[in-house]
Amino acid sequence: MPKAEVLLKVIPQLLGGQLMDGPTFWAAAGVIATVLIFGLTWLRDVHKERKVNAELSVEGASWVLERGNDYEEFLRLLLSLDHAALVGLTDSSAGSAELKAKVFEKSPETWSLVVFRDSLVVGYWSLFSLSPKLIKRLERGVMFDREIVESEIFSIEKEATHNFYVEMFGMHPAFRQSERRIFRMLLQSLNEFAIKLNRDGVRVGAVYAAGFSDKGASLCRRFGLTAIAKSDQGGDVYCTRDIGALFVKIEQLAGKRLPGTSQARIVDR
Repeated sequence: MPKAEVLLKVIPQLLGGQLMDGPTFWAAAGVIATVLIFGLTWLRDVHKERKVNAELSVEGASWVLERGNDYEEFLRLLLSLDHAALVGLTDSSAGSAELKAKVFEKSPETWSLVVFRDSLVVGYWSLFSLSPKLIKRLERGVMFDREIVESEIFSIEKEATHNFYVEMFGMHPAFRQSERRIFRMLLQSLNEFAIKLNRDGVRVGAVYAAGFSDKGASLCRRFGLTAIAKSDQGGDVYCTRDIGALFVKIEQLAGKRLPGTSQARIVDR
């Protein structure tokens, strides 16, 4: 029987003096104490989560510029988030802030942030339209994220067919109590990006991602991506060319809670 149900049955008897013999009394008292501690802990966590959630916002390139940060400084913040979220991540795998800054500055519409108190980035997603050269390497599993530099990505144009690589979809582990809220905000901003692509008539040929862990691979599959190659970075490379189905899945997931997505990333190196 659940402890809450036991408590509801025992308390009236205990207060009425019907369970005053030693062993039964202490057993009932133990149940009461356990439930009270659990309840108070739960209330504290809920209050903390709601307080944090109220101070989260979705931001983009304008947030970086309004704060007076240059992109290199901004990328150092993002890379520090990557290192906090992923044990064993190296600069040689992720790339340098200097080179990544030029990528983010060139393609401001293909990434989005979740920010706490207008000052701390606690989650973000980023995806980029890669050159045919990188796509070929990606499909063979030999591309490293550090190879994604300014000269190897395309700005979003209607005339071209874009092949996107989801480089990052994640959050800071220190904000795990607000994981569901942050993850949903990331999904909702990603859904807005998908809607804009569709509205503007931008052609998308394929979407790729990398699942470097069981959770990352599971999330790739949840978005409808299929493994196509082993990656030299670890894990598998995933892909879908059914863009309509992917956009529908993003829209569906943006309106749902996704349990069990701790350290939620598609690129989970």
